[in-house]
Amino acid sequence: MSNIGIDYILEVYGVTKSYIAKKFGVPAPNVTGWAKKDRPIPQDKLEELYKMFPSIPRDYFTKELSRWEILDIQEIYLRETDVVDEYEIPHKEEDGRILVISQQSYQNEQSVLEIQAQKDHIKFIERIENLIEEDTGIRGINKEMLKDLIDILETGDKKSIAIMQMILLHLNTKRKWWGEHPAYRALKEQKEMYADFKQFLDKYGVIN
Repeated sequence: MSNIGIDYILEVYGVTKSYIAKKFGVPAPNVTGWAKKDRPIPQDKLEELYKMFPSIPRDYFTKELSRWEILDIQEIYLRETDVVDEYEIPHKEEDGRILVISQQSYQNEQSVLEIQAQKDHIKFIERIENLIEEDTGIRGINKEMLKDLIDILETGDKKSIAIMQMILLHLNTKRKWWGEHPAYRALKEQKEMYADFKQFLDKYGVIN
């Protein structure tokens, strides 16, 4: 598949270039030129495309798409074309009564979740790359810190990983969940160490 916006959007939605040419009243080679970025899409035709595909971000039509934007178009299409299945499940109450519970499921739900996971992965990699690219100092501290973290994770040393989790729990307050991030929650045998470490951070004003 092409990664040129208009070309990719038409492919995903199953719309042919000949259909667009006929609908917009333009020669077929013009539409082919748009799809190859050999010629610009006239503004009035862009407006018609926006109306045909209202959920697609407008800047996607005229650019070379990134991997994230390609996945974004796939997700938009799956959401727009999703079919809801409705079904009823009988449930027996404690008193013996039978209640019928109505539920719904979306046929494209699993595919959408998989695409979202891929998008999150791409964004995560981009954040790491940006940290490294913006780290223009002589010391390159961002890159060195990331390398050290990766080294700890790759070794699989449980003690080192436990210390890193404890530090992240207290410093990364934005991701706390009900007071603790579930991935960093202290094990029973670690609770005293966690409490001591928090007191240390409080003493020197590292955390609020």
